[in-house]
Order: sequence, then C-alpha cells, then structure tokens
Amino acid sequence: MGTSVLLVFLAPFFAVYLLFAGIFSEFMPQPQAEIVLPYDESQGLVWEYVEQEDYHINLVEEKVEGDKQIFVFESDQSMTAFIYDIFSGDVNSTGLVIDLVFEDQNGNRKTYYHDPAKDNSESFVVYDESECLVMEYTLKPTDPERTYSWYVEEYEDNDHILRRKDKMFNEGGEKNLTFVFMPDDIEELESGETDIGEFEFYAGYYGVGTEHRYLTFGVEEGQLEIVEERYEFY
Repeated sequence: MGTSVLLVFLAPFFAVYLLFAGIFSEFMPQPQAEIVLPYDESQGLVWEYVEQEDYHINLVEEKVEGDKQIFVFESDQSMTAFIYDIFSGDVNSTGLVIDLVFEDQNGNRKTYYHDPAKDNSESFVVYDESECLVMEYTLKPTDPERTYSWYVEEYEDNDHILRRKDKMFNEGGEKNLTFVFMPDDIEELESGETDIGEFEFYAGYYGVGTEHRYLTFGVEEGQLEIVEERYEFY
C-alpha cells in the first residue's frame, strides 16, 4: 500500500523528468557505426544495402573511398523511439536483434548483426556474422492440430533473437526463430554462464491452457547447440 502511494506521489516528478529528458534526447547527436566493404566496380564489388525495415536504425551516409565502400548508420535512441516502443502495440513481432544485409552485383551477401539492447548514449556496435554464433530453430507444437501462437515469456529473452514479423496465429502452430549470440555473449556461454542462454516460450491454446517450452543453449567446440529442451503444460 505504502509503495503504491509513493509511486502516485512521485508520478508528476517522473513525468517532468521524461519531458525534459525527451526534449534533450531529440537534439542530442545519435551514436553512429560504419560498415566498410571492399569496393571494385570492375569486379562487381559494388554493394547495396538490402533494406530490412531495420528497427531504430537509419542509413545516413554512403560513400566510396578508394577500394572501400562505406555505409554509415545511426542508432535512434531518442525519446520518440522509446515512446514508440511502449505504445506501438507491435505484438506480432518477436526478437530485438537486427540483421544488416548487403548484396554486391555478383549476388554475394554480407550480414552484420546489432543488438539494440546493448546500446547506450555513446555506443552503437555492429558485428560481422563471422564474429557471432547463429542457429535456426523451429518451435513446433506437440499437437499440430491445435491453432495457437508462440510468445517469448520474458522481454529480456528477445535480446538474442533476430527480429521478425509474425502473424498472430500461425498455421500448424510453428514459429521459426533465429538465435544470435554476439562475442561478449559467447564468452559468457563458454565460461559456463547459463542464464544468458536460457529461454522460455509459451503457446496460448485457443481456449485450452498453455504449453511452455524451455531451451538452454551452450557452446561446444565453437558451435552453438541446445543442451536442454523441456516441455510443460498448464
């Protein structure tokens, strides 16, 4: 009771703080990152950024310097983006990790990954796919005849899942996921840290309870693997 009263009392102060912080954030320079690719027009090494509707990332400059093609991205950490996250109601999305994909004139592709959850006011880090461990996984229902949809149990679990759009209810009840672990995450997994590799998903049956799926990841000989998979029904 006391905590609720305190929160009500402090609410106006928080509102004023968010107002001024929001105005300030709109005019602050946003952190940037460069992706540098080899450039040789005669060999078809001319790259195009394949727009992926990337979340809170803007391509602000593209330039060629000698044998390098440089793409400059900016991370939108403004209060406007923060408010959008809260009120967008984008319940059909899963994951936070962003893939930045480039394709040259020969059809070669390069992929980089960025996790907005690791951002701060001065940091915007993008990793080459070769620095990350990536695994495709499909959540499949134990009863494929039921119509239901999978959801991530905890918001933090989205940090290691590639962002994608889904229909609210999937035919057959399957959901394809891509797990991405970046260098600092890999170090934690290799050191035996388990929390970072634990995920819980649940499927809401239409009128018939829920099914929960638990996954635990680890690293074995430089490869990402699932070390435990459990099922529970409620």
